[in-house]
Amino acid sequence: MQPILIGPYDIGVKQDLKPFMIPDQAFPNLVNAFVFRGRVERKNGYSNLGRLRRNLTAQSLGNSGATPWSFNIVTLLSLGTDASLVPGTVVITSGAVTFTDQGDSTLTSATPGNSGSINYATGAVTLTTTVVAGTPTTVTLGYYPNLPVMGVRTKELAATINQEQTVWFDTTYAYQFNTGTLLFEELTSTLATTWSGTDSQQFWTTNYQTDATSKNLFWATNGVKGLHGYTITAATSAAACVITTTVGGPIIIAGDLVYLNNCSNANFNGAIGLVTLVVGNVITTNINSAGFGAAAVSGVVVTPNRNISGNGIRYWNDTTWKNYNPIINSAIFLEGALLVVPYQGRFIALNTFEGTNPNLSDTVQFPQRARWSERLAGESVLVSNDALVNGWRDDLAARGNFADADTLDAIVGCGFIKDQLIVQFESSTWNLVPTQNDAKPFFWQRINNELGAEATFSPVEFDNGLLTFGNVGIHTCNGFEMSRIDAVIPSIVFEVHNSGDGPQRISGIRDFFLESVYWAYPGGNPANTTDGTKKFFPNTMVIYNYRNNTFSFWQDQATALGLYQSVSGYTWNTLPYQTWDEWTVPWNSGYTQAAFPAICYGNHQGFVEVYDDSTYGDPSLMVQAIATNGAVPAMTRITSPQHGLFLHQYVTITAAQGISPAVGKNGLNGFTYQIIGVPTANTFDIDMPFADITGSYTGAGVITVVLNVTIATKQFTPFWQDGKRYMASKLEFLFDRTSDGELTVGFFSDFTTDNDLEVSTTGTARGNAIVTTRPESGQYPASPLPFYSFQKTGAQIWKRFYVDGYGSTAQISLSMSDSQMRTPAINQAEIVLHAIMLYFTPLGGFS
Repeated sequence: MQPILIGPYDIGVKQDLKPFMIPDQAFPNLVNAFVFRGRVERKNGYSNLGRLRRNLTAQSLGNSGATPWSFNIVTLLSLGTDASLVPGTVVITSGAVTFTDQGDSTLTSATPGNSGSINYATGAVTLTTTVVAGTPTTVTLGYYPNLPVMGVRTKELAATINQEQTVWFDTTYAYQFNTGTLLFEELTSTLATTWSGTDSQQFWTTNYQTDATSKNLFWATNGVKGLHGYTITAATSAAACVITTTVGGPIIIAGDLVYLNNCSNANFNGAIGLVTLVVGNVITTNINSAGFGAAAVSGVVVTPNRNISGNGIRYWNDTTWKNYNPIINSAIFLEGALLVVPYQGRFIALNTFEGTNPNLSDTVQFPQRARWSERLAGESVLVSNDALVNGWRDDLAARGNFADADTLDAIVGCGFIKDQLIVQFESSTWNLVPTQNDAKPFFWQRINNELGAEATFSPVEFDNGLLTFGNVGIHTCNGFEMSRIDAVIPSIVFEVHNSGDGPQRISGIRDFFLESVYWAYPGGNPANTTDGTKKFFPNTMVIYNYRNNTFSFWQDQATALGLYQSVSGYTWNTLPYQTWDEWTVPWNSGYTQAAFPAICYGNHQGFVEVYDDSTYGDPSLMVQAIATNGAVPAMTRITSPQHGLFLHQYVTITAAQGISPAVGKNGLNGFTYQIIGVPTANTFDIDMPFADITGSYTGAGVITVVLNVTIATKQFTPFWQDGKRYMASKLEFLFDRTSDGELTVGFFSDFTTDNDLEVSTTGTARGNAIVTTRPESGQYPASPLPFYSFQKTGAQIWKRFYVDGYGSTAQISLSMSDSQMRTPAINQAEIVLHAIMLYFTPLGGFS
């Protein structure tokens, strides 16, 4: 018998060769696990930080109807197709009667004879009331827009070291996390601000300069052009210029900064000032126009720090969002850009939108363009009067200008390598080279004419290179040349679904703690790919450990990746572990401390998750409806918009209101079920008979995806060099000890996919195909066996597994069985594999 020790592990997934050709420490497949410092670990778990939500106060529901009065809050307030109400937040006031949401789908009132019910998922409300019909009624509430998270971005805080603020975006709103209430809320803004990008247009942000009050400015763009100008129909020549426009309050309000351009009376052009009064569409400014001569007439444009359509470039100053729409010559404005970056003392816009305000119909996109501002002498000048009017002008000497790259590729992304700005186009990579000549401060230099990027948010910066998930591979650029780093997984980039803006949905981030880069992308094999409504949101992550150049795959759904720093560290009550035995991280580890830069992601339903050191997940999807699937026997169908789940995955549903277990049944809440059907992009069926529950669903349900692991070794060939087959007698595994963990072993011989430990016709196990990661009980006959005693105290534990296998190749797999996936103590246990010992005995030849 010849033992073979496999470990430590330092290769990870290798798919460029057949499984029998790869090195012993390599894996043809490693899902929801990764190689880290010589061992294989189960992927990080995550904690639900919350769901992006908005709070509305005293919104009109119109006049009350006759009792019982039924209406739909979501519909009346136009909250959105998939919006749902936050339980416990709804307060309806109708005349002198107030209905208060109890958080359990009921509404109560201190006034006798008044009560109601509410469905949090649909917004439907029925009130039994003494209020006279026709009484004005309002509602105060919190709601989840359930929109895709399109940005997890970091804002620098003034005079605060190692503590940044995370700002989250969905397609329409920006949010912050309130550390007092531990809830999300819309980012504060004096000027009501929304965006209108698609669910693939992520938010690019940058921190640059301060305003006049020393507030750090946080710039944002989603690559959508914005209209920031309004037509003037008249203007007076007076000490205080009074302008009549096509729009007025509340689009323009006192305190807005305005400037005039394209005026029929050229004397008005370039005038700038603050709005002091707005009455309807008559705007009074502090511009002294007494010397301008005759008043301007039609065709005149005023451009305030406000917009009425589109998005454009904006900045946030801790108080409000402001629109940024600088003039770039006497008639043209910068109406947007895909990217904005500070570089060499200038502000640079890449892939720009340029046109004449206020008409967006003449806007022209310049996909190959870099446009820059004047060299800035100090802070605040980008939002001061002169720089706002003239700082980007390319028709004035030594101010702004532009350069177009000599290609038809479009600019897609960018990043820095030391002091080089590397700009990535669709299929080429360029350097925007500084010259230190104010007349021509930059020129384009081509680095590679074949390799570029299709994903704006895939570049990940390193000091000596820029890593990018490109259209033909994962590449690194050192500023002079490009090279591919994914030769061991050469086909992964081609899995990205190009339909539904797949490449634009990719995002990447660097995890310094785990020395890895994560790229989230829409790949894998999502169920029901024929459903035309499917969005193909990201459902897979490729993990690249840059310390040992290894790859693995996780099955998390992330539409945007970023960092989150908690203001407080873990306490005894908040440690993310089910048992003390699972807590192996030192108490003084950085993971447990306040301000630790944890990897954070948002998904397509507005859930925000933070990776931690646990091995299990939290809720990440919402339940919109629960019904029968109509089959015989009828199973339970769950509606969850664009859920992105796979056939045969496992889910746990909790907090679903309005339903209860049928007599003698487990019911739905708190139990784990397998997905047995995915009829549409918005629905899936679980293996729970619909008859196991009673009642009607009234909302609040959430879904936790329970992820299995796949650790598949190479196909070992122990005696090929001797032309012999093998007999396998036993396997030994070196695990970290846990209190409840166990795995199911698979053994595959002779290149087959049939598990030798199962009956091939039924898939049932032949005997006990389980290896545990917990100490043996040793309860035979009545006391612990002496040779098991060390297992109870050692941090690592050897576990033996007997097999009876024959063949020329042997492959081992570790995963969890159906029963293990349905047992929380097992499916939440840590998995750390240090080594495998294989015991083979040579047999005769191959034939």
